[in-house]
Amino acid sequence: SIATTLVLLLLAFGPRACQGQDDAETTTNNPDEESPAGDESPADGQSTTEGGCAVCPDCEVCLGTIPPGYKVYECKGYYKMHYEAKNWEDAKAACESEGGYLAVIDSPDELVVPMSFVRRFRFDHIFLGFFDKNKKGNYHTVLDEPMTYLAWAPGEPNNRGVENCGSFFKGAFNDMNCEVEAPFLCELYA
Repeated sequence: SIATTLVLLLLAFGPRACQGQDDAETTTNNPDEESPAGDESPADGQSTTEGGCAVCPDCEVCLGTIPPGYKVYECKGYYKMHYEAKNWEDAKAACESEGGYLAVIDSPDELVVPMSFVRRFRFDHIFLGFFDKNKKGNYHTVLDEPMTYLAWAPGEPNNRGVENCGSFFKGAFNDMNCEVEAPFLCELYA
C-alpha cells in the first residue's frame, strides 16, 4: 500500500542529520500574527529551517525537497493549510500535485494540528484525507487504508444523504458533502 511504501522510505531516508544544519536559519511563527496572504501554513508550534530540515525540541525531521508553504508541526509531519476553498476532490488533487495528500489524522496527538488551524483562523471546517469509499459508512484514508483513529463528533458520521467526505468541524471529525467548498489541510508524510 502507499502508506507502507511511505514508511519504508522514511526508514530508509529519514529522519536524518542534514548537511549545513548549523548554518540554517530557524523560523518560528507567532500565533498572534494575522492570517497570511496565500496558501501558507503558520500555526502554533511550528518551526522550520532552511535546507529541508525542521528542528523541534525533541526531534529533527528532514526531507530532500519541501514544496513551498509546507511547515513542520511539532515533529508530526509537514503540513500546508490551503485557505482557498475547493471541493473535496479538487482539494485532494491540489495536495497530490504538491507531492502530498489531504492530511490523515491518525492519533490524538496529531489531532492538535487541524485544531490549531481551525482555532487560529476561525474556520468552520476544513477538509481532511478520509472518505466513505463505498458510501456505506466504511471510511478509508486517501492512503487507501481503513481509518484506525476515529475522532467523530457526537452524532457523526450521519451522512445526511450526501455526506461522504471527511472534514474537521468543532474539534472532531465530520462527514461532509464532497461538493461543498472548504479550506483544506495537506500533509507530506505522517
